[in-house]
Amino acid sequence: MMNKKWCFLVLVIIIVLTTGCQSPVSRQEKDNITAFAYAYGLVRWFHPSDESQTIDWDQFALYGVKEVMECRSETELQQRLEVLFLPIAPGISFNNKDVAPDTTKWIPSDTTGFLPVTWQHYGAELGIQSNYYLSKRTNRPHVSKNINKLAIHGYFPAAEYKGHDIRMHIKIRIHPSNENFNVYPILTQVEGAPVFLCAENHNPLPGNNSWQNHEQRYTVDKKEGDIHWGIYTDGEGSLSIEEIVVFDETEQKAIRDLKFMDSNTFNSYDVRRNFLYEYTLNQHSLTITTKNIIFDRIPDMGSYDQRKIGKNLYMNTPVILYGTKDQTYPSGDKKALENLNEQLKNFIPTEKQKELADIVVAWNGIKYFSPYLSELPVDWDNELTNTLQMVIDSKEDSYNLRPFQLMMAKLEDGHVHIIDYNSDASGNHYPSYRLPFQSEMIRGQIIVTNPFDRVFKRGDIVLEINKENALKIYENYRSVISGSDQHKTAKANPNFHYAYKEGVLLDIKIDRDGKTHDCKVRALFIGDCPVNLREAQRWVNDSILYLNLGRIQFDEVAESIRKRKTNQTIIFDVRDYSAFLFRYIIPLLAEPGETLPENRDISIIPEIYLPQTPVVLDTLRPIEPPTPDRKNIFLINENDISNFEATLDYIRYAGLGYLVGNNTAGCCGMVNTIQLPGKRGVVFTGSKYLSNMGPNHYYYRTGIKPDCLVEPSIEQIKQGADAILEKAIEIAERN
Repeated sequence: MMNKKWCFLVLVIIIVLTTGCQSPVSRQEKDNITAFAYAYGLVRWFHPSDESQTIDWDQFALYGVKEVMECRSETELQQRLEVLFLPIAPGISFNNKDVAPDTTKWIPSDTTGFLPVTWQHYGAELGIQSNYYLSKRTNRPHVSKNINKLAIHGYFPAAEYKGHDIRMHIKIRIHPSNENFNVYPILTQVEGAPVFLCAENHNPLPGNNSWQNHEQRYTVDKKEGDIHWGIYTDGEGSLSIEEIVVFDETEQKAIRDLKFMDSNTFNSYDVRRNFLYEYTLNQHSLTITTKNIIFDRIPDMGSYDQRKIGKNLYMNTPVILYGTKDQTYPSGDKKALENLNEQLKNFIPTEKQKELADIVVAWNGIKYFSPYLSELPVDWDNELTNTLQMVIDSKEDSYNLRPFQLMMAKLEDGHVHIIDYNSDASGNHYPSYRLPFQSEMIRGQIIVTNPFDRVFKRGDIVLEINKENALKIYENYRSVISGSDQHKTAKANPNFHYAYKEGVLLDIKIDRDGKTHDCKVRALFIGDCPVNLREAQRWVNDSILYLNLGRIQFDEVAESIRKRKTNQTIIFDVRDYSAFLFRYIIPLLAEPGETLPENRDISIIPEIYLPQTPVVLDTLRPIEPPTPDRKNIFLINENDISNFEATLDYIRYAGLGYLVGNNTAGCCGMVNTIQLPGKRGVVFTGSKYLSNMGPNHYYYRTGIKPDCLVEPSIEQIKQGADAILEKAIEIAERN
């Protein structure tokens, strides 16, 4: 029997082994930043004070990480959190006991002239790249630089009007409301995604409650992008518009001519209207009024969030306050707020602090605004602590993206990618030199599918690269990709070997027909590698036409559909990102006189007003799709993602075609972008998409399953055969 001394020694060894190599200081730093992370998300996105709107939240995340890391006890941490958060979040409290707050301190003795102020998030507006998502405090003005927040908005392609002089005429009346309500006419050219609006380059119109005619002019100097026009407002108020005419002075013809005479006229125009506003059609004009509230639900007065943020540390956060027109109640310490803002202004973070702050902000953005997180088998709180510990334990002083990528990969969200605004390059950017072949992971082996060097042949199995196991290299890259299994594979196949420098000599071991070969080759410049494109179109025989929608013009597709005979089958290949399919092909597939079914309510943006992960339920009634029309065969695979999948879901719902190939990526919904303190951003899916057929056909993570699943054999790869197309032809020949 062991004596007490040996028992104690064994116990110490067990504790050391089970806690790893973490030092007490390292664990304390992790616990400190975890507590700060909890407090940060609660205050930034749910505490409704006016003071919280004066803070640079990115800089605050960087500064806060640095401040709390220095604490060496939970008592010191509590004091530091109070210094950080009390100036911007009056009413919050940190305690070492689980006690309820005194909510009477948040309510003025006389509430005359006070209105409820609380956060409402339609999804979440996380920066100027937040699509149509919106975050707004009730009874407070909304200010945004997102062009999607225009009160009235239209656009047309610049390519058709290069060199033309465009004039926008508006007959408008701005109603007197308050001096902070500004109205800007917008006529501008935007290249790429239309997200940023520079209102400061436009002069606001005078608001004198009288009708005025305003004209704005713009010369289209290049063909890229679109010409956007409309009305932008900031602040609270209302305006009336009698007409908007966008006129091409060069061609002397109207591009858009809106006269608001009746509802039919207004609704017939292709003009985006925004949920930030209320629209009232009068006899001869349209009145637009900014909203004080987005949706009806708000917390009860006195509501608060009570949360454990440390071993013996608790936080109480009010989520609704009273406020006058000028100030929320209670007000904070102005001097402390000034001092805090001065500290933020002068703070210069290290690279590791940037890395930690990015994790804190992104983790909170996902926790409160991902519509899919609640259905994933992941402990998101645990992911935060694990990721922070990984960064803290690292000896690197530089920004290491991998811990962040591994955390985001747990979301299995195929839209996730990291943007680096420091270099204006994507986080998925790869060096310019690659292995001299294309490959795919098939049945657990990396198979050469398209050799760029005569040393290699189709069907070769890649075993090692520079003495390192090729599967290990592949899996190491695959592990940081977010998405379904098939999406990870689709991203890893072409990209895992883009990590080489110019002229580097590679030692690649392969297996060919059971024999190993060592191949000495150099990495190839990507531009020197021939792209293996599928053909654009061909007649297989008199009754089968193949069309690659990624490489053919719409007019050609429309003509082929219009002219086809009763006994002809068309094979539509959508494996090469055939973007125009979504808008144009679907109506052409209907039989003459056939009315296609309308999309059901399949897009859901969460309405969030309390600090909790949204739970978005699929309440659509299940229906069985009709028998698919085998005269239209669609070739699909894991490259089909997002809008592609929504369209394929509709094709099945309407019975318009038969799907052949592999499961699609399994990710759909409008993206959102979280702006990060380290001059990066992370994209994620901000809305939930359902299937038109109901829960039984829900395809997030699983992907849309084909009617006929095709898995190519090694022999087909060696022969360069397209197994999916061959199967489709076989099916078409039986029609």
